[in-house]
Amino acid sequence: MSVKIIPLTEHKQDIVNRYLVYKNVFENRTFQYNLSAREHEAFGVYEKLFIKDSILKKNRSYVLECSNLEFTFKYKED
Repeated sequence: MSVKIIPLTEHKQDIVNRYLVYKNVFENRTFQYNLSAREHEAFGVYEKLFIKDSILKKNRSYVLECSNLEFTFKYKED
């Protein structure tokens, strides 16, 4: 199963396989839909690597795809 993660708002909102993930007023992650175990696992890795460690350039639009916990990211044209 492939998991596609699309950042929306500077690490505040993301789309995970068409489902919204966002931070609530208490800065906790809230899921619009119950994600599968694979989606949760992929999002956890994404959050650790790409949000907390911020290895991607800021202010760029990109799409991440995860398959077997291997991430592929593509910058979108601005």
